[in-house]
Amino acid sequence: MSTAEKLDSATEPEVLYDVDGAIATITLNAPHRMNTISGPMLEGLAELLVRANEDPGVRVVILTATGRAFCAGLDLKSTLGGGGASLLAGPPTTLDLRNAPPTVLHRMDTPVVCALNGSAAGYGMDTALGCDIRVMAEDAKLSAAFTRRG
Repeated sequence: MSTAEKLDSATEPEVLYDVDGAIATITLNAPHRMNTISGPMLEGLAELLVRANEDPGVRVVILTATGRAFCAGLDLKSTLGGGGASLLAGPPTTLDLRNAPPTVLHRMDTPVVCALNGSAAGYGMDTALGCDIRVMAEDAKLSAAFTRRG
């Protein structure tokens, strides 16, 4: 039985969750911003990973995304209140690293396959590398973009 659920109450869900048999599929669904990770999306992704891991019927998790990119990193515009200024000018981030998706992925017993439909940069690359297996589209790339910001 397949069940798709919305993560948030917005008209367009940012993360989709679907279980079909023994396969749980978690899909990043913000293609208009290249699936950059917003605060609610970050929390929701971690919650859905834990949910899939705790479901005894789920034998494998597939993590993928809609649109042309897997994930272009953290959504810095929403983090900075939409200003788009540099990180140094904005407020400090309040990421809960103990419950962040890469940490949750590391603690999971259920294998996770990352199906990279497009490129992943920064936090998106971290999330993809945290999966057990990565399968990439021919034109997909991984980029440690944060090294240029340091």
